[in-house]
Amino acid sequence: MTKTKSKPKSDKNDTTTESDDSVKRLDVIIAILMNQNTVTEYNQTEKIFFLTKLGLKNKEIASILGTTLGTVEASKYGKKTSKQAKLDKKEDDPIE
Repeated sequence: MTKTKSKPKSDKNDTTTESDDSVKRLDVIIAILMNQNTVTEYNQTEKIFFLTKLGLKNKEIASILGTTLGTVEASKYGKKTSKQAKLDKKEDDPIE
């Protein structure tokens, strides 16, 4: 009888863990880059649009910038906070 060498079976959990680790590392790298002097001059909305162009999801952008998902969505879709909406409404009211 001849023995054949068999390849060790790869565990799917190993590749998932490696993939998760890679994603976490990329998130850290992006976060570091976003805090560089040339980028810190941009406001949060500009950073959100930049990260969106890179193909990141809203949740990922919020995590990288250290903000909430609602803030990211409001910046992307032009939603106003209730405070801002009230201020805009006051400005629109004619002064008597």
